[in-house]
Amino acid sequence: MRKYNIYWIKTYEWDIVKGIKQGYGKEYSGGKLEYEGIFMNGKRDLEGIEYYSNGQKQYGEGLQFGERNGNGKEYELCENIKYDWVYMKELWNGKVDEYICGKLVL
Repeated sequence: MRKYNIYWIKTYEWDIVKGIKQGYGKEYSGGKLEYEGIFMNGKRDLEGIEYYSNGQKQYGEGLQFGERNGNGKEYELCENIKYDWVYMKELWNGKVDEYICGKLVL
């Protein structure tokens, strides 16, 4: 299923099962890809990628029930890894590796 706003700008495309987003899909903001990945019970789940408004990766993996949960990576605007961490219910939980210009900070 695809949905467009009144200006014919795509807002999302995904599979609907019993009226709920399920499976692989994409969400758009202002016609630009904001998220692509798996939906479960209508929420972003499992491995997915969130994007900056310029189309570059912002956050990847570690999603569960619409929240950052589990192992995830955050990216700089140039797509170098900025953080590699473990989230629990939207909060850092455990080891965090920080990178500057793609190089691990000790």
